[in-house]
Amino acid sequence: MSLLHIAQSVLQLAWLTNPSIPQVEIVMVPGFNPSGTVTAPSPNTNYMILTAALQHPFSRGTVHITSSEPLTKPAIDPKYLSHAFDKTVLLEAVKYIRNTVATSTPLSNFIATFNDPPASTTTDAQYEDYMKVALESLKHPVGTAASVPKELGGVVSPKFLVYGSKNVRVVDASVFPNHISAHCQSTTYAIGEKVRDYFSRAIHAE
Repeated sequence: MSLLHIAQSVLQLAWLTNPSIPQVEIVMVPGFNPSGTVTAPSPNTNYMILTAALQHPFSRGTVHITSSEPLTKPAIDPKYLSHAFDKTVLLEAVKYIRNTVATSTPLSNFIATFNDPPASTTTDAQYEDYMKVALESLKHPVGTAASVPKELGGVVSPKFLVYGSKNVRVVDASVFPNHISAHCQSTTYAIGEKVRDYFSRAIHAE
């Protein structure tokens, strides 16, 4: 475990005791989304998606270069649910959606049957088997160039300057030191505004 991973874990453990920091997001989307168990919608059928999204998983994957050629794809192993905590929380969240959210009014008034996983899914083992084939990213990648101290494995400084460079900055969601309990777009915009202020002050100082 790296120093950065240790620091992240300590912070995440503290977040678990803070009721103002959600650990799971429930995303509701009208429509059909192919998954590992159901790949095509039925004709003349309306669909609704209720998804459980972990906000601060403890699992950590790897990304490694595979060639000196810059356009060669890296080797990516996300290692989803490799930490027992993530598996437990996601399992409980999926069950909560199925057994509480989807079966409570007014939402239940619009649900005729369950499609994915099927209505026959009732045990933890069945839900876990479903999670293995249906799990996917919600496309919020962050943290690959974390803005933390260099000695912890950070990539950029608090002013988003790449360590060891003079004028190379990273200004996107990769500088997040950890995921946040929200969608990352507005925070990424805020980072851009902050860097703009750095540049503005630098220009006026010349």
